[in-house]
Amino acid sequence: MKTTRTFRNLLLFGIFGYVSCFCGSLSAQDVCGEVPALSPPNRKVVVSDLHLGPGRLDNGRWHPLEDFRFPDSFQRFLEYIGREGATDLIIAGDFIDFWQILPQLDETRPADWGSSEEESIAKLKVALKAHKSTFAALSRFARTGGNRLILVPGNHDVDLNWPGVQTRLRSELGLELGRRLFFAIPCYRSEGLHVEHGHQHDEANRFANPSTPFVVIRGKKRLQTNWGAVFMSRFYNQLEKTKPFIDNLYPELAAIAWALRNEPPRAFSLPQAGRFAVMLLRDQKALDNLGFFIRTLGPTEQPKHVPPKTIENLLQLYEGADPETALFLRSQLQDKQRRAEAVRSLELLNEEEWRFLQGGIIKQPRTLKTVLRIDPYVQAARKIVVKYPEVQVVVMGHTHEIDRTEVTRLSDVGPQDKWYVNTGCWQKMLSVQEARRLKSWADLDLNDDSIFPIRFSYVLTEYDDQSRPRKAIRSFWTE
Repeated sequence: MKTTRTFRNLLLFGIFGYVSCFCGSLSAQDVCGEVPALSPPNRKVVVSDLHLGPGRLDNGRWHPLEDFRFPDSFQRFLEYIGREGATDLIIAGDFIDFWQILPQLDETRPADWGSSEEESIAKLKVALKAHKSTFAALSRFARTGGNRLILVPGNHDVDLNWPGVQTRLRSELGLELGRRLFFAIPCYRSEGLHVEHGHQHDEANRFANPSTPFVVIRGKKRLQTNWGAVFMSRFYNQLEKTKPFIDNLYPELAAIAWALRNEPPRAFSLPQAGRFAVMLLRDQKALDNLGFFIRTLGPTEQPKHVPPKTIENLLQLYEGADPETALFLRSQLQDKQRRAEAVRSLELLNEEEWRFLQGGIIKQPRTLKTVLRIDPYVQAARKIVVKYPEVQVVVMGHTHEIDRTEVTRLSDVGPQDKWYVNTGCWQKMLSVQEARRLKSWADLDLNDDSIFPIRFSYVLTEYDDQSRPRKAIRSFWTE
């Protein structure tokens, strides 16, 4: 009974996955921000997902929306990696969590309206004041020897695209742009290394135009939004006031599914929740955690009849996998707004994708081979090294995967070894699977270091005598 219930809870939003190699992960960025190469190259240290937020409350306690609670440890890390004066520190996205600073600005706007430049600057000022010592430490690092600081935007700090935000941040750091400080938008590609945040390979968090993520609404220039940003603003920020651990769980969508089973229905009153299930059509992580995948139909196995692309037929497709889950999904989609949002999302699937789903759900043992085959970030990295032969190491963040420490060899892309590695994050993280084993939802406590271990990860790439990058190393900062 317990196994069935666990399966149902997680499968709720995981059954709609499909194999990324069929539909293809989202393409890599064609043009990256220019950062001059050095001879010899600096070694590269890549971190991501610090999520600097609103800091502390007036009473000295951390704000519930603050995730970066380790400034002293980070400062010591900077001193360690920067002391030789020949290091490029690349912060690969989600450095500042603009979506969790002054959330009232986002909550009072229509969901599909992103920040204006003035609003993004106001949020930045809060982060600068709340984390003054951290920005001072970054400035000291970049002033030492030949060190450089390179910032790559992520989905939570797309605000770095605003010229006014760059100017204000540069002023705070006191660094010369183009010499000590670089904004590599939307990615970094130089000296054999490609670094991007990775959100462009996540259907929920990608932007339509990553190089220029702006729209004009009623004559006002604003940032683009995506489904993930809207859900963060309308759900995560509300729930985190009482459950600060919610975004310290991964995979993200499995955490939301767990929350859905434990929080009152009003927490999911936003209509965008109806799109949640369909959005997972492009999330292999949640499906893989269940040991399932969508069976690939070969050229000789094409279905003779493909049913119409409707929510009802999608639900029927998975009746055999778990009837209770299908029944629960049906009950969730009784709400007219949620169902309308789900229908609109389903319409985004093309006919080839819909036909592919007719293969159904197959149970499989979870192995490293199957994980790598369906991982959209590994697939994207393969495309990058094929398209850009000079790239030998691909680094991404975004997923907060603190436990996956292996460096993946990108085989079948040529005679020379090439590598992909994920940065992990600079957060206290816990997998949903482990959290469910250890504690109930009500008993989780972000301050419990025995449950949420402090493990801060980074990626190191050094160069040989021919200025070629060696195999990257994924390490943890320990004190």
